[in-house]
Amino acid sequence: MKKVFLLIAFSLDYFYSSGYILKKDYDDPDFKLGEQYRKKFEANSAYKAYQKAAEKGNAAAMVELGWLLESNHVTLKNYEKRQQFALEYFQEAADKGNPNGMAAIGWSYLQFHTAVPNDNKMGESWLRKAVVAGSKRAHFWLGDLLMGTGKFDEGWQLLLKGAELGDCYCTTRVGMELYYKKKYAEALPYLIKGYESGNATSNHDIAKIYEQGLGGVPKDEKLAKEWKSKPHRQCDAAK
Repeated sequence: MKKVFLLIAFSLDYFYSSGYILKKDYDDPDFKLGEQYRKKFEANSAYKAYQKAAEKGNAAAMVELGWLLESNHVTLKNYEKRQQFALEYFQEAADKGNPNGMAAIGWSYLQFHTAVPNDNKMGESWLRKAVVAGSKRAHFWLGDLLMGTGKFDEGWQLLLKGAELGDCYCTTRVGMELYYKKKYAEALPYLIKGYESGNATSNHDIAKIYEQGLGGVPKDEKLAKEWKSKPHRQCDAAK
């Protein structure tokens, strides 16, 4: 019983300290400046701002630097090593306890990556660590991996939890799974929430539900037209 209590106490302590570190990193002025530039698609300016934050030990900035390199959005002389540099930033962030750094490492193992071999077991291991540490996006990557390897129930629960936490990829994925199963009334709130949180891949499916009154949802041509005309939106890949 004592061991269980100590484990729970450690887990809570890790959770709260991790949350505190993340908040402290996000409140850093250089990190905030980097975010402003990144959202305006000014990648090189964002990179410089994140570097200043990272030099102060900001793990959240390290993750963002990694993603800018990974997505090839910054100009580098040594282009061939950009994925290696990205992985080093992810690893340094993970070493500091940043859950998004752990998730990014897990994601890297699931890709055709130049810095690490394709290794689903390693990817799963890192993503499980990231989920425990509090990464929302890790719920999507791990849930998607498990569902694709036959562990449907566990993967589905991870996607549901990620949707509950507000991850736009998880939310839309849950909505689309329900949509394909013709559970339209259940799918609709997830698809709407997915759009509102940044993912526009489902707006035409939402329109179709309203247009045809699928699954007992009342027909509404006005709403269907509105959803069809909504602008493109995309989840923040780095969150």
